[in-house]
Amino acid sequence: MREPHGNASIGKMVRATVLLVSVLAVIALGEEAAPRTLLSESFESAPMAPWQHIWGEAANSTEQSHEGRQSLKCTVENKYGMSVHYRDLPAKAGATYILSASLFIPWQDKTCFPQLQLCNVNWGVKAQATPVEKGEWENLRCRWTNTENLKTIRVALHDNCRQAGAGGAAYFWDDVELTEEGGISVTPGERGQNPDVISGLEVRPSGGMQVAVTAGKARVLGREVSVAETTLDIAPPQMLGITDEATTLTDEVPVSFGKGTALVQCLGSGPTLPCLEPGSIVVKEKPGGPGGLVYEQGRDWRTDGTWGRLGRLPEGRIQSGRKVYIDYRIHLMRVDTLCIDPTGRVSLRQGDSQRVCPSIPAADYGSLALCRIFIDYGCRAITEKEIYPVGEDYPQPDVDFLSVQRARVAKTRKKLEQGQDVTLVAWGDSVTAGGEASRPELRFADAFVQALRYKYPNARIKFINAGRGGWTTSRSLPLFADDVLKYKPDLVTMEFVNDMGLDAQTVRRNWSEAIDRVRAIGGESIVITPHFEMPMRMNFPGNGTPETRPNVEVLRKISEEKQVALADASKRWEHLITEGIPYPVHLHNGINHPDDFGHALFVEELMRLF
Repeated sequence: MREPHGNASIGKMVRATVLLVSVLAVIALGEEAAPRTLLSESFESAPMAPWQHIWGEAANSTEQSHEGRQSLKCTVENKYGMSVHYRDLPAKAGATYILSASLFIPWQDKTCFPQLQLCNVNWGVKAQATPVEKGEWENLRCRWTNTENLKTIRVALHDNCRQAGAGGAAYFWDDVELTEEGGISVTPGERGQNPDVISGLEVRPSGGMQVAVTAGKARVLGREVSVAETTLDIAPPQMLGITDEATTLTDEVPVSFGKGTALVQCLGSGPTLPCLEPGSIVVKEKPGGPGGLVYEQGRDWRTDGTWGRLGRLPEGRIQSGRKVYIDYRIHLMRVDTLCIDPTGRVSLRQGDSQRVCPSIPAADYGSLALCRIFIDYGCRAITEKEIYPVGEDYPQPDVDFLSVQRARVAKTRKKLEQGQDVTLVAWGDSVTAGGEASRPELRFADAFVQALRYKYPNARIKFINAGRGGWTTSRSLPLFADDVLKYKPDLVTMEFVNDMGLDAQTVRRNWSEAIDRVRAIGGESIVITPHFEMPMRMNFPGNGTPETRPNVEVLRKISEEKQVALADASKRWEHLITEGIPYPVHLHNGINHPDDFGHALFVEELMRLF
């Protein structure tokens, strides 16, 4: 017996706003993970993520509903007798997927043949369920285990009539749900497992600048290929020699990346980079070869040898304001990609060498990217930390968890959907202000607003960027009324990577005050956890581990306590190592400013809420 419309709607709303503890809990090693809801669609409003439709028409309808007030009405087109409504989702190797949906086929003159299907992206059916009833709602259910290591699974609400002249046949779908259980998974911050590897193919250090690939099998272009054990030589990092760089040394004590006279070729987009070859600095009285005085370190000049910064010793032989000439060497960084071609041959694609942000070479056409090798400054031997298997894509958030986060910006979403005026303020530090995006429109705050304008073309969005380079919330809060509140924002995004150096009590106090003040004027807030900074600032022993900064967890707790939306960019950056991406290559200044890719990750997390 069906529930009355009102009770059913309340039931759906409650289910959609339940926050599963399993999403936030740390699952102990060895425990089985509970089934995870990847898709839960009731067609009561705009979908949480877009479906695609081909042939015929599909639209939310009040003519029939299983629960609630609406369902999806699909109408078959006439020429081919087809209608397909579908959605692609990331898949895990070895995971089991259970797809269920309710279907209503009315009594009608036309004949239709709807089916519930799990397919690959080329429409190869992996599992399906076919109805047997007409005139009644029927529950369909199918199950499939990903033994093929597919990276994407397609949910299809599919009419398989394929008979010309069937146009006008209609049927209704409701309560589509897809769950995932098991599969290859890794602890956050750990290297991944390539889902296209069937057996073997471990990439291991083999001494010096060599790696060995064990024998095994992989899936390349959908076919199983055998791979023989292979050893590959990896080129050492490229080194550049600089001679006769003319400069004047300051009396300032050189410390870290900001104090002292910078070696020009060690400069990134602002601060210097830790790319200097240790012990390579030579400071001279004259340019060119022998004949001039060579000044002594510790007697005439001093340096922070990690960061390429120098200073004059006042008691030394270098007079104040005198020009000197410096020789030194710097290292570049690089990413290489190990590939397997359709014949099973292992090869290496060497990347370009850069001071920062080297590109990651794609696999050769038709080949499988097995893993990447990150050659950081001064790498002298390949160890485990340089090897990045190309693993799982970033998983979609749990649907119920995401529903909760979306509900926390419901007022803003409603105004956007209704085409009203919306004021958005981005409050933050230099990253919010735009460093180091290559163009203004690629700064995450600007790109987020542009994405909203694209999704909600009828809305009129006023945008204010209140990011201030180098500031923390402690410095920014006194100006909060002028920077933020005077605009009467509907939504405020909050990002401060600089707050990671504050004590937890200060972070809790500052962020809570900002959220309360926005709420007091009727606005909504989004807490953005920060991106990753350079490994030494994260206290990483290598180039990636689970998040180490205690204040990131403080921000997550504040989001829950204050019931404001969370865009967990830190979690997204934490997963890059699992995908085979060495995150330092996406720090444009080498320290704490993301490149365009890094800014796009913020937008990706923010748009999940809309």
